[in-house]
Amino acid sequence: MGILITVSVLIIFNVAMWLVLLARFNSFFSTEDIIKKTRDSLNSMLTELNRNADRNITLMDDRIRQIKAVSAEADRHLLILQKELNSLQAGAVFKEKLADKKKHTRSNSSIGDIRSPYPSRPQDSVQGDLFTAQEEKPAAVSSSSSNSTVKVPVFEPKVFMAEKPVVPKKDFNEQVKELSGLGFNVFEIVAKTGRSIQEVKLALELR
Repeated sequence: MGILITVSVLIIFNVAMWLVLLARFNSFFSTEDIIKKTRDSLNSMLTELNRNADRNITLMDDRIRQIKAVSAEADRHLLILQKELNSLQAGAVFKEKLADKKKHTRSNSSIGDIRSPYPSRPQDSVQGDLFTAQEEKPAAVSSSSSNSTVKVPVFEPKVFMAEKPVVPKKDFNEQVKELSGLGFNVFEIVAKTGRSIQEVKLALELR
C-alpha cells in the first residue's frame, strides 16, 4: 500500500513537471511570442527613425530659413552697392562735365583777354583805401591809320608809408649773444626774451 502511494506521488510529480516544461517550451518557442517580440522591436525602431527624421527635418528647415535670411541680406547689400556705384558714376560724369565747362570758360576768358585792347577796371577793390584817391591823367594814343586820338586813362595809385615801419625781428641766438655781451645773466635774458632757461643755456653754449 505504501509503495502504491509512493508511485502515485511520483507519477503526479512527473506529470506536473512535464506540464511546466511544456508551458515553458511553448512560451519560449511559440510563433506568436516570436511575432510579438519582433513586432515590438520593429515598432520601437520605426518610432526612433521617425523621431530622428523629425529632428533632421526641423534642423533642415532652420538651415533653410537661415540661408534665405543671409541671401536676402546679401541681395540688400548688393542693391545698396549698386546704388552707390550708380551715384559714383553720376558724380564722375558730372565732374567731367564741370571740368569741360571750366576749360571752355577759361578758354573763352583767355580769348577775350587777348582780343580786348584795354584792360578792364575792377569795380570793387580789396585795397580800396590805396586807390580811392587815384588821379587820372589822359594819355594820347595816336593811330597810324587815322588822325583820331584815343584818350586812355592812366591810374597812378598813391602809396602811403606807415608812421612806424616794421622792424624785422632779430634771431634768438643773436638776441642772446647781444644781451650776454651787455652783461645780462641767464635769468634776465629769460625775462627779456620770454624763452625758457634751457633754450637760453643752449643758445649760450652754441655761441
